[in-house]
Amino acid sequence: MNMMRQHSLVVYGQLLRIEHERVRARLNRFPAQSWTGDVRSQETEPAITHDQYLALAVNDLELHKLRQVQASLQRLRDGIYGSCEICEQRISEKRLRVLPWANVCLHCAAQPDVRADTHGVLSHE
Repeated sequence: MNMMRQHSLVVYGQLLRIEHERVRARLNRFPAQSWTGDVRSQETEPAITHDQYLALAVNDLELHKLRQVQASLQRLRDGIYGSCEICEQRISEKRLRVLPWANVCLHCAAQPDVRADTHGVLSHE
């Protein structure tokens, strides 16, 4: 495994911590509404409003991103940050500047049996 320069690791750590705080602030600003399933006529009113649905969807995306940022911070602490979780080659600095929480390189993300979501996160099919 190629080691990233120490300066780069410090910069990516700062970027990850900043993003971690941003995501947490967004989650705190728009907390998921506690939906208890009000008794409503299913024929006249939806169980949740469109706005509630959108808020839940956004929160789900934010929670997913928060988990990925936390995983990247852990990889940084473990000394394996910047290595592709599939091929173990170095993830390009260009990719990490755009998605500091990416855990796969572009080559592996493009493989048919691997799906990288919009956050650059590995998912096997």
